[in-house]
Amino acid sequence: MRDQKDVPGLGATNGQGGATADPDNGERSGVRAHLGKWLSDRVAIEGDFLILGDRSPSSVVSSGPSAVTQLPFFAGIDGMTRTIQAPTSFWQQELGLRYKVCGNPCWHVDFLAGARYLEFDEALTIRSGTSFTQAPVLLSSAVVTTVDRFSADNRFLGANVGLDAEYESGWFFLQANLKLGFGNNRQRVTIDGSTVVVAPPAPLGNQTIPGTGTFATPSNNGVYARDRFTLIPEAAIFTGVKFHDCVRLGVGYNFLFITDVVRPSNQIDPTAGNGLPLSFLGPPFTTGQPAFPFASSTFWAQGVSVRLEIRY
Repeated sequence: MRDQKDVPGLGATNGQGGATADPDNGERSGVRAHLGKWLSDRVAIEGDFLILGDRSPSSVVSSGPSAVTQLPFFAGIDGMTRTIQAPTSFWQQELGLRYKVCGNPCWHVDFLAGARYLEFDEALTIRSGTSFTQAPVLLSSAVVTTVDRFSADNRFLGANVGLDAEYESGWFFLQANLKLGFGNNRQRVTIDGSTVVVAPPAPLGNQTIPGTGTFATPSNNGVYARDRFTLIPEAAIFTGVKFHDCVRLGVGYNFLFITDVVRPSNQIDPTAGNGLPLSFLGPPFTTGQPAFPFASSTFWAQGVSVRLEIRY
């Protein structure tokens, strides 16, 4: 998976108690099932289901005082720890008709038409812990823990058209198909944050502040939704052997591309509070930022698959 924005809190430290990295572009397994029935010599009805395995990778970054935290007010920062959790899920289903355009016993070309539904959900939970020494006047011996939650959901529903071609000779077969989904992608982003302060009774004392974290504050908290026209081209090629008139085994390559999706890290303003958990203190540490960008990006996935096909 690709096209994910860098996120504070992952990878190498960025000098602000945070870091930048790509949260989840790792490999994952998946399952695809296809079922169809010929209604006549030329027309068939078929359905297809694809699911990629859910993932929930995490990363922890720890750092001591940095150049940014050497300002007089922050001179007492003893250390910072940032933990990221990034669960993802992806699945789609298709239902349509297949029409045999041309061919003979050795080869054929079919036209595909139907509907496609797809769900692609991701989330980022950023837990930041900052401990202070006795140096600051306001935050002496305090431990500030913030939680920022960003979730991005994509719900695509649209039409699906394509071509499927196959060549068969004896025990060998070669198949290729190209499909295009087009329709509406309902995009929703949810942002929320919270802060917990553990400190001596004066001047702060213990506090729980809902609605305010490090990157999620009242200026960008909320639930945002919109509709976007989206294209989903998909291509696949398979080759294999026929063990019996009813059984075939093959290997192949698949590629899928989505032109417009929302992803959680694209909704984060990495400059918010210089990565320091101070928004709960109010002005001058809250300046109307971070803003909500409602940014979108592309998405693509590719994979190698093994296919068992049973015909009857």
